[in-house]
Amino acid sequence: MAEIRIDEKKPDSKPWMWLVVLLVLALGAWLFMQRRGGDTTTTAPLPADSAVVDTTAGTGATRQ
Repeated sequence: MAEIRIDEKKPDSKPWMWLVVLLVLALGAWLFMQRRGGDTTTTAPLPADSAVVDTTAGTGATRQ
């Protein structure tokens, strides 16, 4: 009788496909961050002991 040989299939993992998926996710995250927008710069608060020049008084007086 003839012998039938059965070979197990190896999992079909394509590394380039994972690379494409990662690139698409990275692009999506980048676009999301760009669309969030907004000015992310902040100004530091003045220290409590610094003098502020009062320009509304007209005399250039300083106040603490």
